[in-house]
Amino acid sequence: MLAILPVTGTTAFLLMCSERIRRDWELAASTDALTGLANRRTLASSAPKLMAQTRKTGAGFAVAIIDIDYIKSINDRFGHDIGDAALKHVADVLQSACPIGAQLCRQGGEKFVALLSGQTDALQTEPRKPNTNGSEHAFQKNGQKLLNALREREFVTQEARIKITASIGLAILRENESSLDDLLRRADQALYAAKSGGRDRLVLAQ
Repeated sequence: MLAILPVTGTTAFLLMCSERIRRDWELAASTDALTGLANRRTLASSAPKLMAQTRKTGAGFAVAIIDIDYIKSINDRFGHDIGDAALKHVADVLQSACPIGAQLCRQGGEKFVALLSGQTDALQTEPRKPNTNGSEHAFQKNGQKLLNALREREFVTQEARIKITASIGLAILRENESSLDDLLRRADQALYAAKSGGRDRLVLAQ
């Protein structure tokens, strides 16, 4: 009986290590290695669930695609290590400026996506239909808050103080819209309009 105890203890220890490794792998698969934010894979799996949930509550749902302005010039001038540090800085600023309940993801490169629910609007007191003027204003206000946060917090390195801005394309879920790809496509078109319009601005998809 006593001889079995070390074997049992070893088995339990190995199972515990295996579970920890499994959790580490799951975390690595769902997060962006550079910024620690949710990655594209998590975006694809969580966004449809949030869309369905907000349809039930009538809270409204929107996606904001956030693209850093002139990130290539930072890489060219200071090197890619500073460029990576700039991406981390942007991720931290956006995360702190996102409303409670929003989910921020790194889509890839210099692009980030914020999933916004009308339930994150502190002024909301009752459920409402998606895409009303009230929720539209709240979503635009949230997006503008992200832009302002980036403007106000410079990225400081040993070499320089760098002002980083971004352009945002915002798309609000329509009542007859069910595809995340369609929503992202509209947001991406609005982002292109923001870039073409001079950058450092938010454009709402029509």
